Amino acid sequence: MTMLSDATLHTLLVSEDEGIGIEPYERSMVEPSSIDVRLGENLRIFTEGDEIIDPRQRQELTVPKRIHDQGFIVNPGEFLLGETLEIVTVGAGYAVQFTGKSSLARLGLEVHKTAGHIDPGFNGVITLEIQNANTRPFRLHRDMPIGQLLVFKLDQPAEFPYGHPSRSSRYQGQSTVTESRSWM
Repeated sequence: MTMLSDATLHTLLVSEDEGIGIEPYERSMVEPSSIDVRLGENLRIFTEGDEIIDPRQRQELTVPKRIHDQGFIVNPGEFLLGETLEIVTVGAGYAVQFTGKSSLARLGLEVHKTAGHIDPGFNGVITLEIQNANTRPFRLHRDMPIGQLLVFKLDQPAEFPYGHPSRSSRYQGQSTVTESRSWM
């Protein structure tokens, strides 16, 4: 696999081929070897309780919240789910890695815990795993740069990309922040 540069990313993002799609797309979002993505307005906040989390069972563990004009405060240690503003489309010949922005990481904000890989064929917003690792509260704002996408070209297109009928693509086409569907 080869990581793509800004020149290649610009070409892919404005072409009509089956490469990489970002909507809405702004040319200024492309960095030397990544594409910036912004925080959407929808969050899912985990409710308090003693119920054991069981990934084999369907459970309602979160409640929806929105980021208003004054922002949304994440308390120290708090974990929640967020979404990218952008809808991301990954062609069968590519894979994408989501990673955080170093400027936010240096303030103690983690925006993905372990699920940063985006398979060939994926289409939708990206659900973020946000945690405030600092000892101080952190204010999130809609549309703030929240992460970046590293794009890799595969040696050949995936034979059965994400979303293929033979796959259980639990998150294909998600249009907002989505809770775990591990039970499916």
